[in-house]
Amino acid sequence: MTSRRRKRAPTLFLKQVQTAFRSHCKTKFARVASDYQLQMQAYALAVRELLPSTIRDRVRIEVTLHFLDPNIEYNLPAEFARHRTCARAIDGAMGELISARNPDNFPVSPARHCRMCNFLELCAGGRQWLDQQKY
Repeated sequence: MTSRRRKRAPTLFLKQVQTAFRSHCKTKFARVASDYQLQMQAYALAVRELLPSTIRDRVRIEVTLHFLDPNIEYNLPAEFARHRTCARAIDGAMGELISARNPDNFPVSPARHCRMCNFLELCAGGRQWLDQQKY
C-alpha cells in the first residue's frame, strides 16, 4: 500500500501544481505560458543541478518565457521555481509518461504550436488542425 501511494503522489502533486499555476495565469499570454510550465521548471532544475557552484543556497532562480511577437515576458512564479517543487513536477511527469500505455493518456491539443512540432508526422489531430488553418 505504501508503494502505491508513492507512485500516485507525484502525479497528484503535479496536477495540483498545474491547477494552481493555471489559476495564477490571468492574462492571455500567462495562460499560454502555463503550457510551458513543466519546461520552465526543468530549466530551473537543470541550472540548480548542473551549475551548483554558481547558485548559492538562498539564491532565487527566475525563469522567464519571452514571447517574441508581441514582445512580452512572463516569469514563472517563484513558488514553482523552487528546487523541490521542480523536482517533484519532473518526477510526476516522468511517472505519467512511464505508466502511460494508451494514446488516450496523451490528448491532442492542436493549436498554433503544431506548426513547429517535432511530432507532426505522428499526430493526425495536429495535421488536421493545420490543414484547416489559413495562414
